[in-house]
Amino acid sequence: MHTKFTKLFAVIVTTVMLVVNICFNYQDSISQWTASAAAAILGDINGDERINAKDLTLYKRALLNNTALSLDVADLNADGATDIKDVYE
Repeated sequence: MHTKFTKLFAVIVTTVMLVVNICFNYQDSISQWTASAAAAILGDINGDERINAKDLTLYKRALLNNTALSLDVADLNADGATDIKDVYE
């Protein structure tokens, strides 16, 4: 009986540790994603940490193809939308 209890206890402890580990890893992933979103540079469409003609080209191409852009970097005039006004204002 003692051996069965010990095995059951070990399984329970291992399962709890696994769940806790998954939760902490998930929380770390959310924190990293949030930090990277906060570090985004307004106007840096391609994410190379520079604002240049490449970004403008990608922006115009996205507008012509109705491709969604991230508001974090593409809403240059802060009106809540990514549109031609962001390029020319």
